[in-house]
Amino acid sequence: MKKWVEITLLVVLAIIVVYLLAFFYFSRGRVDDAIHKANYCSVDSDCKLVNFGCPFGCGTYVNIKEERGIKEKITFYSLTHQFTKTCLYECLGLPWQAKCNGNTCTPTTCEAEKLYSNYRDCKCPAGSHMIINESGMTCIHLIQEK
Repeated sequence: MKKWVEITLLVVLAIIVVYLLAFFYFSRGRVDDAIHKANYCSVDSDCKLVNFGCPFGCGTYVNIKEERGIKEKITFYSLTHQFTKTCLYECLGLPWQAKCNGNTCTPTTCEAEKLYSNYRDCKCPAGSHMIINESGMTCIHLIQEK
């Protein structure tokens, strides 16, 4: 009987050690680093817009070859951090299409004053604002009074 108790305690201790190692190995910082490092490209087709969800963001641009590995890291993170995860948001929809810009995956930028059929086709350029109506979406520059 005593031998059975010792074996049970060793097994429980081993499980705890493995869990703690996984807890620290699959930390939020490691997953964030992997996501950051995955944002590289040579051509537009390298890029993909992915929703990793809370707490890793809604609509993240990454190299398509890295998506699966990151999702696996997030799965392990979720398993080892399920009792510490507190998310205060949900992801509704994905933002703009991905484009390779300077070896980095970024949102596609719209041309100002051009009509687009879908507001998710592109992001309005800096200094402009999105106007959506029954015809589609246009980015317009607002004139500021001096």
